[in-house]
Amino acid sequence: MLDVSALPTPPSFTYGGHLFVLELQNISPAGCSLQSPQVDLVPTSDTNNQPFYAAPRTGDPGYATEFRPQVLEPGAWAHLLFVWTSRAGPELSCDLYSGVRLGFSYQWQGRSEPSIEIRHLWIRACGPFAVTGYRPGRYSSASPVPQSWLGWYGPDGLHEFTVPSPTTSKEIATASPLLSLSAQAKRTMLGDRLFSLRLNFPRTAAEGCAFSQLRKRESDGTTIISLQQCDDVALDENVGPSAVPWYHEPGVMGLAMGNLDFTPKHVGPLEYDITAPVGRGAGQKATVQYARTRVDLVVRDPALPRQVIILDPLPACTASQLRVASLSPIISTPLKTLRAYDATNISPQACSLAGVPAMRGLDNKGDYQPFLPPACPNCENELFIPRPNGRIDLNQGETAHLLVGANGKETGYCISTPKLQLRLDRDASLTEPGNTRPLPTEIALSATVPLEASDCVSIDISAWRQGPYDGDPLNLHQAKLAQVSAPAPIASIPSECNKPELLAHGRPYRIEGTHDPEYELSMEQHEFVRDEPIPLYLWTNNSSNLPIELGSCTEPAYLKAGGFVLYDAYGHRVLNKRQIASDKQCKADPSGYYNPIMCTISVSFSLPAHTCVSSRIDLTKDYELPPGEYILSTRDPGDTVSCPRRGDKPFNPNPATDIGFKVLQP
Repeated sequence: MLDVSALPTPPSFTYGGHLFVLELQNISPAGCSLQSPQVDLVPTSDTNNQPFYAAPRTGDPGYATEFRPQVLEPGAWAHLLFVWTSRAGPELSCDLYSGVRLGFSYQWQGRSEPSIEIRHLWIRACGPFAVTGYRPGRYSSASPVPQSWLGWYGPDGLHEFTVPSPTTSKEIATASPLLSLSAQAKRTMLGDRLFSLRLNFPRTAAEGCAFSQLRKRESDGTTIISLQQCDDVALDENVGPSAVPWYHEPGVMGLAMGNLDFTPKHVGPLEYDITAPVGRGAGQKATVQYARTRVDLVVRDPALPRQVIILDPLPACTASQLRVASLSPIISTPLKTLRAYDATNISPQACSLAGVPAMRGLDNKGDYQPFLPPACPNCENELFIPRPNGRIDLNQGETAHLLVGANGKETGYCISTPKLQLRLDRDASLTEPGNTRPLPTEIALSATVPLEASDCVSIDISAWRQGPYDGDPLNLHQAKLAQVSAPAPIASIPSECNKPELLAHGRPYRIEGTHDPEYELSMEQHEFVRDEPIPLYLWTNNSSNLPIELGSCTEPAYLKAGGFVLYDAYGHRVLNKRQIASDKQCKADPSGYYNPIMCTISVSFSLPAHTCVSSRIDLTKDYELPPGEYILSTRDPGDTVSCPRRGDKPFNPNPATDIGFKVLQP
């Protein structure tokens, strides 16, 4: 994984030579290979004027080291030069480009790989645009302009050619009290069009230019650097800086990321940094002094978590079946609000509430609040602990609850939301383009509850949780589903399996009823992020004194096909993809039903005596697992293949043999 930054340079709108430098650091724990740089000029104004790659030219001094792939060790640096001239013989045509894009492999565009984009570079290239190979270390003045590019213009084509040297990274202050970048919260949401940052800068450092570079680095390494082409002429002390607009604070700039096209596109860690002038050195030819400031955030997905497909689900509760009660605020201050809402089934029919309900803010007139950040569904926050995402069965008189938290800001205007609209029917959306208030059909399916919160910074909404609100938003006393009052004894690990290379896959749990050989299951980790693989390890142990002949149609194949039992946080049996397909077939044509994991070809193999082996299973190949908490039971699953109805043993958690894991919302 590479971290890429740019060095501040004089503006590109002047005539003459220009040099722009990128520095790269390997921030991963392993070495990586740097191939030849792949550069696109944006936009392409002349398809015949491709970048002038200096490294492959045998006459260039850098050919021996820059052209071949290089290994960049962990923590090591490399740099890359872009060179062009905007002043040359009038016979040369000059092409105009706004910026460049840099890829790290030959197929980077077709593969949609992470790339580096430089915006507003303002290139006027009179002749070819030069690109060097990757040079080791950080940039210094000892890193020359490529000689092969200079030679393209002929012996006197670029008479006395010079380029202004950029400020080196060692000259950029990284902790200046004059410069700071901050965000209202530690996270932002995908699609938040109101997301902004706050920059504090010295007004006297540069005339009309608060910063020179704005950089965004996303979780996959994609980096965008936007330049401001600022005149580096020293401020006239007799005139002083420009007046402060009446609606701004002196030395403070709000950066609306949506307006700058700088909002995040990926979930996960997010970096923004600013490089800005903070002063000048002494003397008549004093150079600009730069500082760099950074803010680290986390990007979350506002999409509501889906529901896993379970065996025999109850119908979803309708608004007419539920009485929704708003409880007294748990927290109510100008900056923080936390409220709980109970929903009780008042009908004689059992029904279920599932996951996180769709939510919209309403004003006192019942119109939608247009300037709210997207709510974070069941996310980690300081007000409450996320609840398990799953279906909650409600008989008549039974209750479930959810929590809603909001944060305002300390200074400036902050909108307040009086009411919330909670849509109660499952997997529903409240996005109605063009509408300013809920439609009558939506109102019939929703509950409107009070909020009375300043929520311009962040909004959080939990999943429904079984039972009325218990006064425990941080789950300090909430018992886990798989816990029992007395700890159950855990079986010892067979000697054949008690080996470091096997135990690296986690502690094995014996599958009920298996012997000759004995089968176990284990997990290396117990928390995963949605859409990433979920590895499960199947152990096969022959503890006898004789080899055992096994076939692909015996238990290992069955287990790999999903022969164990998976439950959600509320004890519902989760169906795998084969069972879902067989259920559909069974309902459509019971007479033509067949076992979805029927084996037709068997391959035999021998397991030696006193031997334990493990194999990897990816649960996401067999299951659709949205965010939630799950329990993998190693007990006998009962009848899993009958039609028209599958037999199923009642759920009975057993910590001695069950394996619990979570899938988190990104």
